[in-house]
Amino acid sequence: MQSKYATSRLDANIFCIYVKPMKPNPLRTTVSVIRGEIGITQEEFARLIDKSRITVQSIELGKLNLSKGLALRIAQETGVALPWLLDEKPDEPPWAWAVGGGTRPWTKADYERAQARKAERTSSDYKPDLFEIIERAKKDVQDWPAIVSSAYAKGEGQVCHFLARQFMADMEKRFGKDTKNFDGKWVKVRPKK
Repeated sequence: MQSKYATSRLDANIFCIYVKPMKPNPLRTTVSVIRGEIGITQEEFARLIDKSRITVQSIELGKLNLSKGLALRIAQETGVALPWLLDEKPDEPPWAWAVGGGTRPWTKADYERAQARKAERTSSDYKPDLFEIIERAKKDVQDWPAIVSSAYAKGEGQVCHFLARQFMADMEKRFGKDTKNFDGKWVKVRPKK
């Protein structure tokens, strides 16, 4: 029986082992690349595009071709350029359309912006003011005490606190901190009249 390892004896105490290099994954697709870059599971990606996990898996395995309609849905949900998805060249980095024409590299931030835009369903020119965004933020964090309580009950209170601090540090690093309008209280910003 032939081994996948080739060995040769150099002396009584030293052996040299050669391991064959792994082949690149032939099943890599643009869909698997974009899903991996976003960092979500097949199940989460399936919910995002309103398809089954089996559909996502079949596309990623090359058993099902990516239709133009589904590619359009993925482009809308992720911010990646439709032509990149349809070209099926997963070794080329994903790209997005640049403002003013041309292209630019796609990043996870494009996905985040696409999801944020999706939340704005009222009109295409709608842009919330600072007060409205702050009111939304207050609603977003209202479940925080219940999450902390649950983590504490599971013996994970310190982990929960660490993750929250890490999240806030990441947000501050990415967006900065407006100390001019905020001193830790919600009352400094008032709606426009």
